[in-house]
Amino acid sequence: MKIELMEIEIPYNGVIERIEFPDNVALLEAKSFPILNSETVVRKIEEGWEKAKNLFHAKKVSIIVNDGTRRVPTAAILKVLSRSIPIEQIEILVATGTHRAPTERELDTIFGDLRDTLENRVFVHDCHATENTVTLGKTSRGTLVAVNKKLIEAESVICINSVEPHFFAGFTGGRKSLVPGLASFGTVVANHSHAKSEHAESMNLEGNPVHLDLAEAAEMAVRMPVFSIQLVLSRDGDIVDLYCGDLRGSFEEACRKAKDVYSVEIEKKYDIVFAVGEPPLDANLYQLQK
Repeated sequence: MKIELMEIEIPYNGVIERIEFPDNVALLEAKSFPILNSETVVRKIEEGWEKAKNLFHAKKVSIIVNDGTRRVPTAAILKVLSRSIPIEQIEILVATGTHRAPTERELDTIFGDLRDTLENRVFVHDCHATENTVTLGKTSRGTLVAVNKKLIEAESVICINSVEPHFFAGFTGGRKSLVPGLASFGTVVANHSHAKSEHAESMNLEGNPVHLDLAEAAEMAVRMPVFSIQLVLSRDGDIVDLYCGDLRGSFEEACRKAKDVYSVEIEKKYDIVFAVGEPPLDANLYQLQK
């Protein structure tokens, strides 16, 4: 019996490969959402900042950004913020978590045209440099919270992050800028030990001990005004929506949107599943697990 085949395009190693599958294969793809134009992005950030800026008046602003493993249009967001905040008032904290330091090429991508301007204002977190951390105590789940001194010394903070499903924290973004982003290795290990819980699953925050522990640890670290910019991105890295305001509120709003953007409803379970890890989740094997 002749099997009818169909071609499905799959990104692999920087190119599109065409793979043949039986024509009865179900192709499940995420829904398509409209992309925000640059004017709308600027307006949303400026409107959010206008409501919060009095809390930041005459204060040094520590802007927390992601490292090179996250596909976040950080440079574009920083350019908008630089119109309202003098460069001499800014320092940048790169929240690497337990990741390595960004390469020079990655730093070029993160900061774009502002790389040279911010050159001496960028500090890269190192989770193993315990001499640069401050211990804040334990969470109710027993996690000893130690974070970078730069965070504790900050007069005010702006978090720039993206929100997407995370396989045991529920969602990335929000509180993760602080913990694990700027936390010690021991703090991250202690928090991630809760990943064994059946409630530590993708797109679930309710009763998720990893998320709840992260949120509690982040609250312990927040001793200053915080302005949060949480992005929801398309599969191509374009901005579908963004939410500004306090860290918890903007994160929860972004989670609701991310659940729509990143989830696909299925009618039944399948015997075999081919999951395509598209960029940037193909950056390394750890990211690919998502």
